[in-house]
Amino acid sequence: MSIVEQRNLFINSEDPLVGSSLNLSLNLPQGVMTCNEDQSMKLVLNSFTMRKNWYSTNKYNNVFYIVAEKTDNTIISSPVVIPEGNYPDFTAFTTAIAVVLKTALKAVPFNVPDATVNESVSYNTTTQKLSIEFTTQGSTFNSFKLVTFTMLGNRSTFLNTIINGDEINAFQDCFDHLGGCKHTDLTTADYAGLKKMFSSETAGDTHTFTGYFMASLSTEELVYLRTNLNSTNFQTSGFDTYNDKFPAITNSTILAKIPIKDIIHYEDNGDKLFSINLLGKKISSLRLYVTDSYGRLIPEVSPEQVKCSGIAFACSLKVLVSS
Repeated sequence: MSIVEQRNLFINSEDPLVGSSLNLSLNLPQGVMTCNEDQSMKLVLNSFTMRKNWYSTNKYNNVFYIVAEKTDNTIISSPVVIPEGNYPDFTAFTTAIAVVLKTALKAVPFNVPDATVNESVSYNTTTQKLSIEFTTQGSTFNSFKLVTFTMLGNRSTFLNTIINGDEINAFQDCFDHLGGCKHTDLTTADYAGLKKMFSSETAGDTHTFTGYFMASLSTEELVYLRTNLNSTNFQTSGFDTYNDKFPAITNSTILAKIPIKDIIHYEDNGDKLFSINLLGKKISSLRLYVTDSYGRLIPEVSPEQVKCSGIAFACSLKVLVSS
Protein backbone atom coordinates (compact mmCIF):
# COMPACT_ATOMS: atom_id res chain seq x y z
CA MET A 1 0.00 0.00 0.00
CA SER A 2 1.15 3.55 -0.69
CA ILE A 3 0.44 6.81 1.12
CA VAL A 4 -2.08 8.87 -0.84
CA GLU A 5 -2.70 11.66 1.67
CA GLN A 6 -1.32 13.02 4.91
CA ARG A 7 -2.64 15.59 7.38
CA ASN A 8 -1.00 17.30 10.33
CA LEU A 9 -2.78 17.97 13.62
CA PHE A 10 -1.05 20.40 16.01
CA ILE A 11 -2.23 20.21 19.62
CA ASN A 12 -1.64 22.39 22.67
CA SER A 13 -3.32 21.13 25.85
CA GLU A 14 -3.11 24.39 27.85
CA ASP A 15 -6.76 25.44 27.64
CA PRO A 16 -8.91 22.55 26.37
CA LEU A 17 -12.60 22.90 25.72
CA VAL A 18 -13.25 19.43 27.16
CA GLY A 19 -11.17 17.83 29.90
CA SER A 20 -7.99 19.15 31.47
CA SER A 21 -4.48 20.03 30.36
CA LEU A 22 -3.35 16.48 31.22
CA ASN A 23 -6.42 14.69 29.90
CA LEU A 24 -8.21 16.33 27.01
CA SER A 25 -10.85 15.27 24.50
CA LEU A 26 -11.08 16.83 21.06
CA ASN A 27 -14.01 16.83 18.65
CA LEU A 28 -12.54 16.38 15.19
CA PRO A 29 -14.03 18.11 12.16
CA GLN A 30 -14.70 16.13 9.02
CA GLY A 31 -11.61 15.29 7.05
CA VAL A 32 -9.08 15.12 9.89
CA MET A 33 -9.27 11.37 10.53
CA THR A 34 -11.31 10.07 7.62
CA CYS A 35 -10.59 7.66 4.79
CA ASN A 36 -12.50 5.66 2.18
CA GLU A 37 -13.63 2.12 2.86
CA ASP A 38 -10.84 0.71 0.68
CA GLN A 39 -8.21 2.80 2.46
CA SER A 40 -6.51 2.64 5.87
CA MET A 41 -5.11 5.21 8.31
CA LYS A 42 -2.05 5.41 10.50
CA LEU A 43 -1.58 7.95 13.28
CA VAL A 44 2.04 9.03 13.88
CA LEU A 45 3.44 11.13 16.70
CA ASN A 46 5.61 13.72 14.99
CA SER A 47 6.71 15.56 18.12
CA PHE A 48 5.95 15.95 21.84
CA THR A 49 7.15 18.58 24.30
CA MET A 50 6.39 19.02 27.99
CA ARG A 51 8.18 20.56 30.97
CA LYS A 52 8.93 18.25 33.89
CA ASN A 53 7.15 20.52 36.38
CA TRP A 54 5.78 18.03 38.88
CA TYR A 55 7.46 16.63 42.00
CA SER A 56 9.53 13.46 41.88
CA THR A 57 8.23 12.66 45.37
CA ASN A 58 4.49 13.02 44.99
CA LYS A 59 1.10 11.67 46.07
CA TYR A 60 1.67 8.44 44.13
CA ASN A 61 4.92 7.39 45.79
CA ASN A 62 5.19 9.11 49.19
CA VAL A 63 3.13 6.92 51.55
CA PHE A 64 4.05 3.76 53.41
CA TYR A 65 2.57 2.25 56.56
CA ILE A 66 3.92 1.28 59.95
CA VAL A 67 1.95 -1.78 61.07
CA ALA A 68 2.51 -3.30 64.52
CA GLU A 69 1.34 -6.34 66.42
CA LYS A 70 0.88 -5.56 70.11
CA THR A 71 1.44 -8.02 72.96
CA ASP A 72 -2.32 -8.44 73.30
CA ASN A 73 -2.37 -9.54 69.58
CA THR A 74 -4.22 -6.43 68.39
CA ILE A 75 -2.98 -4.81 65.18
CA ILE A 76 -2.47 -1.07 64.87
CA SER A 77 -1.19 0.98 61.93
CA SER A 78 -0.49 4.48 60.69
CA PRO A 79 0.48 5.99 57.34
CA VAL A 80 3.85 7.72 57.04
CA VAL A 81 3.57 10.52 54.49
CA ILE A 82 6.83 11.86 53.07
CA PRO A 83 6.43 15.56 52.16
CA GLU A 84 6.10 16.10 48.42
CA GLY A 85 8.95 17.79 46.60
CA ASN A 86 12.13 17.39 44.57
CA TYR A 87 14.80 16.24 47.02
CA PRO A 88 18.30 17.27 45.88
CA ASP A 89 20.06 14.35 47.60
CA PHE A 90 19.57 11.46 50.01
CA THR A 91 20.60 13.58 53.00
CA ALA A 92 17.52 15.75 52.52
CA PHE A 93 15.38 12.71 51.66
CA THR A 94 16.35 10.66 54.74
CA THR A 95 15.93 13.69 57.00
CA ALA A 96 12.38 14.19 55.72
CA ILE A 97 11.53 10.52 56.31
CA ALA A 98 12.95 10.62 59.86
CA VAL A 99 10.78 13.59 60.82
CA VAL A 100 7.46 12.12 59.63
CA LEU A 101 8.29 8.64 60.94
CA LYS A 102 8.94 10.00 64.42
CA THR A 103 5.73 12.02 64.26
CA ALA A 104 3.74 8.90 63.33
CA LEU A 105 5.25 6.84 66.17
CA LYS A 106 4.57 9.50 68.78
CA ALA A 107 0.94 9.99 67.69
CA VAL A 108 -2.19 7.87 68.04
CA PRO A 109 -2.43 4.87 67.84
CA PHE A 110 1.23 4.12 68.67
CA ASN A 111 1.75 6.71 71.42
CA VAL A 112 5.44 5.89 71.79
CA PRO A 113 6.87 8.69 73.98
CA ASP A 114 10.48 7.51 73.69
CA ALA A 115 10.61 6.88 69.95
CA THR A 116 14.14 7.59 68.75
CA VAL A 117 13.99 8.19 65.02
CA ASN A 118 16.06 11.27 64.26
CA GLU A 119 19.47 10.42 62.76
CA SER A 120 18.39 6.80 62.34
CA VAL A 121 17.18 6.95 58.74
CA SER A 122 20.34 6.51 56.71
CA TYR A 123 21.53 5.92 53.16
CA ASN A 124 24.50 3.66 52.45
CA THR A 125 26.45 5.19 49.59
CA THR A 126 28.03 1.82 48.70
CA THR A 127 24.93 -0.41 48.63
CA GLN A 128 22.59 2.55 47.91
CA LYS A 129 20.10 1.06 50.37
CA LEU A 130 18.06 2.86 53.02
CA SER A 131 18.05 1.80 56.66
CA ILE A 132 15.56 2.84 59.33
CA GLU A 133 15.99 2.30 63.06
CA PHE A 134 13.87 3.33 66.02
CA THR A 135 13.37 2.32 69.63
CA THR A 136 10.17 1.81 71.60
CA GLN A 137 11.41 1.67 75.19
CA GLY A 138 9.06 -0.04 77.61
CA SER A 139 6.59 -0.65 74.79
CA THR A 140 3.92 -3.31 74.40
CA PHE A 141 4.73 -4.36 70.82
CA ASN A 142 5.67 -7.81 69.58
CA SER A 143 6.86 -6.63 66.17
CA PHE A 144 6.67 -3.96 63.48
CA LYS A 145 6.41 -4.08 59.69
CA LEU A 146 6.87 -1.33 57.12
CA VAL A 147 4.41 -1.88 54.26
CA THR A 148 3.67 -0.25 50.90
CA PHE A 149 0.31 -1.18 49.38
CA THR A 150 -0.02 -1.47 45.60
CA MET A 151 -3.49 -2.92 45.14
CA LEU A 152 -6.34 -2.62 42.66
CA GLY A 153 -9.71 -4.22 43.35
CA ASN A 154 -11.85 -5.25 46.29
CA ARG A 155 -9.74 -5.55 49.43
CA SER A 156 -10.30 -7.70 52.51
CA THR A 157 -11.80 -6.14 55.62
CA PHE A 158 -8.41 -6.39 57.32
CA LEU A 159 -6.70 -4.36 54.60
CA ASN A 160 -9.50 -1.78 54.50
CA THR A 161 -9.11 -1.29 58.24
CA ILE A 162 -5.42 -0.54 57.85
CA ILE A 163 -5.84 1.80 54.87
CA ASN A 164 -9.00 3.41 56.25
CA GLY A 165 -10.55 3.93 52.82
CA ASP A 166 -7.75 6.05 51.34
CA GLU A 167 -7.60 4.94 47.70
CA ILE A 168 -4.38 6.79 46.83
CA ASN A 169 -2.63 5.17 49.81
CA ALA A 170 -3.92 1.78 48.65
CA PHE A 171 -2.05 2.11 45.36
CA GLN A 172 1.46 3.45 45.88
CA ASP A 173 4.89 2.89 44.38
CA CYS A 174 6.67 4.14 47.49
CA PHE A 175 8.30 0.70 47.65
CA ASP A 176 10.30 1.55 44.51
CA HIS A 177 11.21 4.98 45.91
CA LEU A 178 12.63 3.45 49.09
CA GLY A 179 14.06 0.25 47.62
CA GLY A 180 11.68 -2.37 48.99
CA CYS A 181 8.84 -4.75 48.18
CA LYS A 182 5.15 -4.02 47.63
CA HIS A 183 2.09 -5.73 49.06
CA THR A 184 -0.37 -6.70 46.31
CA ASP A 185 -2.52 -9.50 47.80
CA LEU A 186 -6.13 -8.29 48.12
CA THR A 187 -7.17 -11.27 50.25
CA THR A 188 -4.72 -10.81 53.12
CA ALA A 189 -6.61 -11.22 56.38
CA ASP A 190 -3.96 -11.04 59.10
CA TYR A 191 -0.70 -9.45 60.15
CA ALA A 192 1.39 -12.48 59.15
CA GLY A 193 0.21 -12.16 55.55
CA LEU A 194 1.47 -8.60 55.08
CA LYS A 195 4.43 -8.36 52.72
CA LYS A 196 7.27 -6.45 54.37
CA MET A 197 8.68 -3.52 52.41
CA PHE A 198 12.06 -3.85 54.20
CA SER A 199 13.82 -6.70 55.95
CA SER A 200 13.60 -6.29 59.70
CA GLU A 201 15.41 -7.20 62.90
CA THR A 202 14.37 -6.60 66.50
CA ALA A 203 16.81 -6.58 69.42
CA GLY A 204 15.05 -5.68 72.64
CA ASP A 205 13.33 -2.36 72.07
CA THR A 206 15.34 -1.51 68.95
CA HIS A 207 13.81 -2.18 65.54
CA THR A 208 15.99 -2.03 62.42
CA PHE A 209 14.73 -2.10 58.83
CA THR A 210 16.87 -2.33 55.68
CA GLY A 211 15.86 -1.96 52.03
CA TYR A 212 16.10 -4.96 49.74
CA PHE A 213 17.57 -2.97 46.86
CA MET A 214 18.73 0.52 45.84
CA ALA A 215 16.58 3.51 46.77
CA SER A 216 15.87 6.23 44.23
CA LEU A 217 15.04 9.92 44.37
CA SER A 218 12.35 9.37 41.71
CA THR A 219 10.28 6.42 40.54
CA GLU A 220 9.43 7.23 36.92
CA GLU A 221 11.78 7.22 33.95
CA LEU A 222 9.16 7.76 31.25
CA VAL A 223 5.95 9.65 30.55
CA TYR A 224 3.25 7.78 28.67
CA LEU A 225 1.15 9.53 26.04
CA ARG A 226 -2.07 7.53 25.69
CA THR A 227 -5.12 7.69 23.45
CA ASN A 228 -8.61 6.21 23.40
CA LEU A 229 -8.41 5.21 19.72
CA ASN A 230 -8.88 1.57 18.80
CA SER A 231 -5.63 0.35 17.33
CA THR A 232 -3.50 -2.69 16.61
CA ASN A 233 -0.96 -1.92 19.36
CA PHE A 234 -0.34 -4.38 22.20
CA GLN A 235 1.55 -4.40 25.49
CA THR A 236 2.45 -6.68 28.36
CA SER A 237 -0.29 -6.71 30.97
CA GLY A 238 0.20 -4.60 34.08
CA PHE A 239 -1.49 -2.34 36.58
CA ASP A 240 -2.24 0.20 33.86
CA THR A 241 -4.46 -2.45 32.21
CA TYR A 242 -6.09 -3.29 35.58
CA ASN A 243 -4.70 -6.80 35.33
CA ASP A 244 -1.22 -7.61 36.52
CA LYS A 245 -1.11 -11.32 35.62
CA PHE A 246 -3.41 -12.51 32.84
CA PRO A 247 -3.56 -12.25 29.90
CA ALA A 248 0.18 -11.69 29.44
CA ILE A 249 -0.36 -9.60 26.27
CA THR A 250 -3.29 -7.23 25.89
CA ASN A 251 -4.46 -4.28 23.78
CA SER A 252 -2.69 -1.04 24.59
CA THR A 253 -3.73 2.60 24.92
CA ILE A 254 -0.09 3.72 24.71
CA LEU A 255 0.84 5.94 21.81
CA ALA A 256 4.34 6.85 23.05
CA LYS A 257 6.80 6.35 25.94
CA ILE A 258 9.18 9.30 26.28
CA PRO A 259 12.16 9.64 28.69
CA ILE A 260 11.77 12.21 31.46
CA LYS A 261 14.16 15.18 31.43
CA ASP A 262 13.75 18.80 32.56
CA ILE A 263 12.28 19.40 29.10
CA ILE A 264 10.61 16.20 27.91
CA HIS A 265 10.94 16.18 24.16
CA TYR A 266 10.51 13.70 21.33
CA GLU A 267 10.96 14.27 17.60
CA ASP A 268 10.21 11.57 15.05
CA ASN A 269 13.18 10.92 12.78
CA GLY A 270 11.11 9.46 9.97
CA ASP A 271 10.97 5.91 11.32
CA LYS A 272 7.41 6.42 12.66
CA LEU A 273 8.54 4.87 15.96
CA PHE A 274 5.40 5.93 17.84
CA SER A 275 2.42 5.18 15.63
CA ILE A 276 -0.81 3.22 15.60
CA ASN A 277 -2.78 1.65 12.78
CA LEU A 278 -6.32 2.96 13.15
CA LEU A 279 -9.15 0.45 12.86
CA GLY A 280 -11.89 2.97 12.06
CA LYS A 281 -12.57 4.77 8.78
CA LYS A 282 -14.20 7.88 10.26
CA ILE A 283 -13.06 9.10 13.67
CA SER A 284 -14.93 12.04 15.17
CA SER A 285 -13.21 12.43 18.55
CA LEU A 286 -9.79 11.96 20.06
CA ARG A 287 -8.70 11.69 23.67
CA LEU A 288 -5.07 12.27 24.65
CA TYR A 289 -3.77 11.93 28.20
CA VAL A 290 -0.37 11.81 29.88
CA THR A 291 0.28 9.22 32.57
CA ASP A 292 2.94 7.35 34.50
CA SER A 293 3.67 3.66 33.96
CA TYR A 294 0.71 2.67 36.14
CA GLY A 295 -1.77 4.56 34.00
CA ARG A 296 -2.25 7.37 36.54
CA LEU A 297 -2.41 10.96 35.30
CA ILE A 298 0.83 12.87 35.90
CA PRO A 299 0.68 14.03 39.56
CA GLU A 300 -0.06 17.75 39.71
CA VAL A 301 1.58 19.86 42.40
CA SER A 302 -1.82 21.36 43.28
CA PRO A 303 -5.33 21.44 41.78
CA GLU A 304 -4.63 25.05 40.75
CA GLN A 305 -1.71 23.92 38.60
CA VAL A 306 -4.16 22.09 36.34
CA LYS A 307 -6.89 24.74 36.55
CA CYS A 308 -4.44 27.50 35.66
CA SER A 309 -2.75 25.55 32.83
CA GLY A 310 0.47 25.33 34.82
CA ILE A 311 1.12 21.84 33.54
CA ALA A 312 0.47 21.00 29.89
CA PHE A 313 1.95 19.47 26.76
CA ALA A 314 2.20 20.24 23.07
CA CYS A 315 2.37 17.66 20.31
CA SER A 316 1.95 17.27 16.58
CA LEU A 317 0.24 14.26 15.04
CA LYS A 318 0.31 13.11 11.45
CA VAL A 319 -2.54 11.17 9.86
CA LEU A 320 -1.37 8.98 6.98
CA VAL A 321 -3.98 7.62 4.54
CA SER A 322 -2.90 4.63 2.48
CA SER A 323 -4.54 2.92 -0.43
